[in-house]
Amino acid sequence: MKKYSIWLIFAFAICLLVNSFYMVAKAHLAQVLLDHTWQNVLKQNLLKQENKKLSPLLPWAWADFHPVAKLTFLRFGLSHIVLNTDSGQALAFGPGLTGANASNIDGMTIISGHNDSHFKMLEALKMGDKVLLEDNQAKRQYYRIDNTLIIDTRLSQLHIEDSAQGLVLVTCYPFGGVISTTPYRFVVQATPIDSLALVSL
Repeated sequence: MKKYSIWLIFAFAICLLVNSFYMVAKAHLAQVLLDHTWQNVLKQNLLKQENKKLSPLLPWAWADFHPVAKLTFLRFGLSHIVLNTDSGQALAFGPGLTGANASNIDGMTIISGHNDSHFKMLEALKMGDKVLLEDNQAKRQYYRIDNTLIIDTRLSQLHIEDSAQGLVLVTCYPFGGVISTTPYRFVVQATPIDSLALVSL
């Protein structure tokens, strides 16, 4: 009986180990597919005929989201493919747009992400850090981080003026929290800057 229990524990440990490797491999493969799809999106939009509407390119056949932008944190040298939605399924694979028009980065762009994965680095951002957002038309806009705040969603909501311009990054707070659901949001606000301002990097 004791020998049987040892083998059972061993088999259970092996299953956990295999599952861990599977999850890591799955996450890595998903990012490879997203990067590949993003490159195809840029090529497709570059070659498309005028006034011709194109169907979104999906990273895999059963995905209900698609890449619409690329977000780069210049100080970290870290980039993420931004998805067209911030649904729960989409955020498992990358940050997603929140009520924003992916084809126009001239206005206000709001992007959400999980604080234990893609937006974990928001905690380490500093005032003045530069961020680059590239849309699916290959248009680039640089931003400078100029404010952070914490919002309790039970008491207030993030208010954005219709005419405002900029980039807002949102994730759950606190970082490293053991509670999966929290009413608090960590908000990063960034102002558009000209590429010439990058000389201060």
